Amino acid sequence: MPLRPIVKIRIALGVSALVLPALALIAIIVGVILFRFDVLDLHTGQTWLALAAAVGGLALGVLAVGRGLKWIAWRWMLLLALPALAPVAGAGLAAHYLNTHPSTAEVTTDLVDPPAFGGTEAAPFPWAQGAGPHPSVRSLTTPLPPAEAYAAALEVAQQQPGWTVIHEQPPETLQGTAVFGRFRYQRVWTVRVRPELGGGSLIDMRLRSRPGEPDLGDNARAVQRYLDQVANKSP
Repeated sequence: MPLRPIVKIRIALGVSALVLPALALIAIIVGVILFRFDVLDLHTGQTWLALAAAVGGLALGVLAVGRGLKWIAWRWMLLLALPALAPVAGAGLAAHYLNTHPSTAEVTTDLVDPPAFGGTEAAPFPWAQGAGPHPSVRSLTTPLPPAEAYAAALEVAQQQPGWTVIHEQPPETLQGTAVFGRFRYQRVWTVRVRPELGGGSLIDMRLRSRPGEPDLGDNARAVQRYLDQVANKSP
């Protein structure tokens, strides 16, 4: 016995109200993964999540239309509204995660005036996301004068497994490449040494991965580990 048109419409509305939220939730999960793997920057990730939430809102709109035309009973509308609300809430939680877990694909100790990459041999990988604040990465202040601080920074860099110094400009900057971490991808890095008021030196570092290459926090840990070793050279 063929289904009546109104029954087909009700079934189509019910399926849409379930399929759309499911697709939105999948999109939210994929968006967070792409952000963590540094394929999406923060702005693009937020836009991605907003679109996913809009799909959930579309499911609610479908239910509202169906109820307004009395094609869906109240009990079915309320039941189907729960999965439709899931991507809206999920997108909100995911957006909070993106805002509180910045990318570590490019890490710098100075967000206002980060050390610059220079020289054709150490041209940085193309990157549009920019560095984000990371709670474990801090500039290093040392009592060593700039020349000695630079020498210590150079010595420690040369001792790092997988690191290569390819550009030196004493007593201020040095830079190079590094291969480390779980995925053994190549990074580029630069170190800057500047005199501090009242004596001593301020050492900043910047380290960057290629876009799309996951680092899962290895970059931030490498920067802080390097600076800690330079600090151990101080008297």
